[in-house]
Amino acid sequence: MSKSCASGILAALAYAGFSADHAYADGPFNFSPFSSSSSAASTPQQTASEPAKPPAQPSAAEPTRVRNDNPRTTSAGFDPEALERGVKALREITSSSHAKKVVKFGFFSFSILFVSLVAVERLKLEENWGCGFIRIYGILLVFEVIKKQEESRQQELTAKAAEFKAMQAQAEAEKQRVVYDEQKKLAQQQAQIKSQMARYEDELARKRMQAENEHQRARNQELVKMQEESAMRQEAARRATEEQIQAQRRQTEREKAEIERETIRVRALAEAEEEPMKPSLQRMLTEEC
Repeated sequence: MSKSCASGILAALAYAGFSADHAYADGPFNFSPFSSSSSAASTPQQTASEPAKPPAQPSAAEPTRVRNDNPRTTSAGFDPEALERGVKALREITSSSHAKKVVKFGFFSFSILFVSLVAVERLKLEENWGCGFIRIYGILLVFEVIKKQEESRQQELTAKAAEFKAMQAQAEAEKQRVVYDEQKKLAQQQAQIKSQMARYEDELARKRMQAENEHQRARNQELVKMQEESAMRQEAARRATEEQIQAQRRQTEREKAEIERETIRVRALAEAEEEPMKPSLQRMLTEEC
């Protein structure tokens, strides 16, 4: 498909390059810059086999053509519109989407095609062959410029692709570095959190043990205090009991002494009462005996 597109574009280009009017001369024309085996061989055969025909008389309707002795330097033998059309066609080719296909078709294929076109065109060019050669050579140069531009564009695209790959590799490396840094930071944070949790658990265990020790100490102190208070109460009770016993003993001793004194008093009274009655009692006892 690319070859058909290129052929169509070349046909349009050739039509644009060779559709200009040319100035003709009377004598035959030999195109020395480009030699073709088929065309060069056919021309002598035609001249040898066919007799020389007299030049055709110009008709009255056709205007008299002016011979151009300097086709390369004067404006009479050079038609710039053809070259402008060729350049315009080349610009359309380069701006179209088939420019790469046309360049890929090959510069030498274009050269062969244009040489063939020159071989056909030289039958028409007569003395104005220089203008056609200039147009063809200019078109070839334009195609060479297009090829160079395409090569430079391909090199630029390759350089951009390499740069893009390098940037992509750098971005990937940067991404990997960022991921590694994030993972490293995360690992450090996890280790820090784990260390903080271990310290917090140790602190909690230490505080819990300290609280238990304080509670045990307070309980022990409370038990000691309770024991001391119990001992004090027991001692107070013992003292109170002992004092009570002593008081009862003293009371008993006092009562006993009182009883003894009372007994002695009563005995003394009884003896005192019995003393006057003693002779009578003895007399009564004796009487009874």
